[in-house]
Amino acid sequence: MAAIRFKRGTRAQLDTAAGANALAQGEPYLISDESRVAVGTAVGAYKAMLREDDAVVAPQIHAAAAKTTPVDADELGLVDSEATNGLKKLTFANLKAWIASLFVSRTSASIEGNIVVDGLARRFIGDFSNATAGNRLVFQTSAANAVTDVAVMPSGTGTTAGWRAYNASDPNNASLIRLEIGATEALVRSGQIGTGSYLPLSFLTSNTSRFTISTTGKFSIGGAASAWDTDKTPIQFVTAWSSLWSHDTNKTIGICANYYFAAGGRTSIGAAASTEVQAGSGGVYIRNYPSVAANTLVGAALVDFNVTPAGAQLSTPQLLGYGTGAGGTVTQPTNKSTAVTLNKPCGRITTHNASLPGGTSVAFTFNNSLIGTDDGVDVWCSSPQNYKVRTGVPSTGSVPVYIENTTISGLSDALTINFRVLKGATS
Repeated sequence: MAAIRFKRGTRAQLDTAAGANALAQGEPYLISDESRVAVGTAVGAYKAMLREDDAVVAPQIHAAAAKTTPVDADELGLVDSEATNGLKKLTFANLKAWIASLFVSRTSASIEGNIVVDGLARRFIGDFSNATAGNRLVFQTSAANAVTDVAVMPSGTGTTAGWRAYNASDPNNASLIRLEIGATEALVRSGQIGTGSYLPLSFLTSNTSRFTISTTGKFSIGGAASAWDTDKTPIQFVTAWSSLWSHDTNKTIGICANYYFAAGGRTSIGAAASTEVQAGSGGVYIRNYPSVAANTLVGAALVDFNVTPAGAQLSTPQLLGYGTGAGGTVTQPTNKSTAVTLNKPCGRITTHNASLPGGTSVAFTFNNSLIGTDDGVDVWCSSPQNYKVRTGVPSTGSVPVYIENTTISGLSDALTINFRVLKGATS
């Protein structure tokens, strides 16, 4: 074997020779104080070789060039504790896969324990608005065939929890709705923050507004009202074009049909006639008007019926009594003394045409379940003439009716007798 000759010297001597350009490229040197081999790379430079027992990783890594963005194929060295601490390599692709396995997967994973999010203004971000509802991010229970109930609660001794939604991406400047539970009540709030506006609160079914509360506390049933009278707090039935309202100044509540109270007063909805019912400290008023123009009930009231502590009265020249549908008719069988029955507050009795001698009277019982002992029953003969009719003392469920022939001759007529029952009381 051929011999190789080395120049010997300490590290300091070798550095001095390199500084004097006394080295030769390719010439071997033995650094005697380190038991290390070096090779000249130029007249003024050399490279020292590694020893088997050198700890070279740290200085080599420190001296290496930097790479800011590794790729999957890049490699790291590691000591394999499972293989007698042998040297192994690890690619960045495998490193990323291992790190990802320690955290929540993007597809599915299970988490044990609480999730704590540190910092301010954090967000859970996902697709909550996909056009296909089934593709949206949703909350769902893990229990099979069970109810999903998403809950919030206070911490410690707190007594209030709530859920809120904003109508803008900046929660510091938005309108909001809040569902809230406190120690003494449950609340639904329509609120605002910053430049946000207070909004009406509406309840919809079948995508149609059924009930709306305005920002000033007014109610509309059947939809949102376009305007309100400023001095009233109404409940407005929008679809029926009517309203139930209270008047703060007059201490009055009212029901009106075919118009409603808007800003400044009454507003027509195009009906030919309008009705208003008011109840207040002065009594109860029922009024019917021919029509409604801007803020005005047109014409004198067709009907103006007032019930006050002083009594009931009609303020306009109208009739008071029973209307169509209240009355009835009955025909007397056999003879003029045969009882008849008709359970109506008003109506007509047609008697038998049996002969009644001149100057004589006959009576029959009129059975009517509406008659009481304190009631008044008015009767009159509408045809023919030559007869007088009257009632006797009423009893519960009946009253006697007397017919008198006022002539000197016998008459055989079927009388038409009208009646009406007026309720009375003794206490």
